[in-house]
Amino acid sequence: MDHTDPGFPEKQKSGIARTFIVYAGFFIFFLMIIGRMFYIQVIQGGKYQEAARQQYEERLILKANRGIIYDRRGIPLVTNQIQYSYGIDPYMTRAEEAPVIARKFSKIFGKSYSGYLEKIRTKKNFVWLERGVTPEQKKQLSLENYHSIVELKEPTRLYRYNEKAGQVLGFTNIDNKGISGIELSYDSWIRGRDGYTIMQRDGRGQLIPAADYARQDPQNGKNVSTTLDIVIQSIVDEELAKGVKEAGGSAGIAVFVIPQTGEIVAMSNFPGLDPNHPEKADVENTRIRAITDVLEPGSTFKLVTAAGAFEYGLRNSRDKINGERGTWLYKGEKVIDHEPLGTVTFEEGVVQSSNVVMAKTGLLIGEENFYKLARNFGFGMETGIDIAGEIPGTLKQPNTWSGITLAWMAFGYEVLVTPIQMMNAYAAIANRGQLMKPFVVKSVFDETGKVAFENKPTLIRQVITTATIDTLIPILVKVVTKGTAKAARIENLQIAGKTGTAKKVISGKYEKTYMASFVGFFPADRPQLAGIVIIDSPEKGFYGGAVSAPVFGRIAQRLMSNSILERPAEAGLSADSLFSRAILPDMRSWSAAAARAWLEDFGIEPDFVNEESGFIVQTEPAAGTRLVPDLEVKLVTADQVKTTGGPSLADLKGKSLRQAVNILQSQGFQVKIQGSGQVVKAELSKTNSKTVTLFGRQDDRK
Repeated sequence: MDHTDPGFPEKQKSGIARTFIVYAGFFIFFLMIIGRMFYIQVIQGGKYQEAARQQYEERLILKANRGIIYDRRGIPLVTNQIQYSYGIDPYMTRAEEAPVIARKFSKIFGKSYSGYLEKIRTKKNFVWLERGVTPEQKKQLSLENYHSIVELKEPTRLYRYNEKAGQVLGFTNIDNKGISGIELSYDSWIRGRDGYTIMQRDGRGQLIPAADYARQDPQNGKNVSTTLDIVIQSIVDEELAKGVKEAGGSAGIAVFVIPQTGEIVAMSNFPGLDPNHPEKADVENTRIRAITDVLEPGSTFKLVTAAGAFEYGLRNSRDKINGERGTWLYKGEKVIDHEPLGTVTFEEGVVQSSNVVMAKTGLLIGEENFYKLARNFGFGMETGIDIAGEIPGTLKQPNTWSGITLAWMAFGYEVLVTPIQMMNAYAAIANRGQLMKPFVVKSVFDETGKVAFENKPTLIRQVITTATIDTLIPILVKVVTKGTAKAARIENLQIAGKTGTAKKVISGKYEKTYMASFVGFFPADRPQLAGIVIIDSPEKGFYGGAVSAPVFGRIAQRLMSNSILERPAEAGLSADSLFSRAILPDMRSWSAAAARAWLEDFGIEPDFVNEESGFIVQTEPAAGTRLVPDLEVKLVTADQVKTTGGPSLADLKGKSLRQAVNILQSQGFQVKIQGSGQVVKAELSKTNSKTVTLFGRQDDRK
């Protein structure tokens, strides 16, 4: 009997097929695994290796030191100091550590505990907790036992003289990049190049240098030698601040330059800026107002008119001009003087700052010649100074002038100038008519002293002839000795210059606030410095001759009395390199702060005989002593400002307000003014024996 299943072949075939499918499935699955492994390990191997490496490696930036900034004599103004920065790896932070770390940082830095805790618990490999931590704060933190904390030493800037030249030097941000001033304009030279190192975590989670990876050391930035003189800068800063406060002003600007070269030796703004703490300053006080602000110059612009009259042969000093008794109607508009003048010589018109005389002279010069000369003096264009932010001002082209523009421009209206433009114009007079390009950086050099960049004196153009200069300078001297700037007079020192007072233009309208200025140079016969002083919105007298001229005079007196300007400029790499050839200067009339700062740069701690305030009246040893290590220097101080006598108020009646203010301020009195023109009454305050109120009666645009 045949027991063979007739369907067996089919069943056998079906089983074989199922087995084949199973094996094929396993084979395909195996191929997929192999393919996935190939994709992960070969095609995307680099990606996953990098991700793995990031779990135990950290690339840390090694900050470069920014270059040192020196003054013109090799004294360091800006150096570097080490501060600390702290970051954290949240993945390496144990849960119980996070609140403790957050509490430590919150206590030391006075910030939100929850804010720190949120950072520590973020899903990132690394976050910053604090940067710019001082060594004292570092000790208080005591973070040695927290392995997830990363500590970095970072160089930060130290501005050794705080607010001295603060806006000009500028400042850096948290990443040590230049933000303003020289720090910004020369950042590509100063900043250097950061390096890096690779760190690995050991078994305890601590970061250690990786032995198998290259390290790139940072390349420090180059050093900068400026044209600034820290002693002159300190004197200018002090006198400007004093002048603004005495006048009840809102701000002040002062700039001084060597006219023959264009080297800026001092550039001051009040209120000042301490670059060590820029976050504490108003944004308004961070800009360099000498190059960023414009003003209608008022009578200081009469330089252009006077120079044009002589240059084009249209006037001589003795020409007679009718001053119209102080009021002249021109095309329906009044030109008004601060005090009435009859027929006067052209020289007298300049010395007494007559708007009428200048307006008539401007019309005589003509639009084309006047515009050309104003442009040649540098108005309406940038001076080219080597710091960022300069604006050109506004000098309208003649085809846009109205019927009265030329007359008004002749005494300083309908034109906008920057303080540095105005100063540079007078510097050209001091430099025999040659207009120079101003600059604040002399050179850039590396640590070996090799010069990488150098600014040299640059002549822009010859503005006017020397014959015009020889006629003009004696008149500018008389402005100080006999005219509107008598408050700038200094015994045994000839100062040449011009005052200016102009109403401020706000939103296109003249306001009853003023910009008072004095610009000039000294000594007049052999000029060493030219400069400008501007007081913004003075309340206790508003004439340039009353509030700005005295500041200029005090600066000149202090500079010349101790022969600061006679010292040859020395460029060096550091104060140490100058020590062997330095001598003790004549510090008489220096402020106590300036004297201390100068001596400390040479490692000398001065001994003050009196209080450490006021001004130096005597030194021991005497000026001229060569500096040696451990030299003992005694400084005797005193209050240099003394007032004697009192005003005869009856004698002030009938005088111009300008003259009365000069008389009172020279005697140490504070002055309040009501009205303008001539004095009709003067009253001594019943509550303050050093305050006098002057009452005037005539309005003017001087």
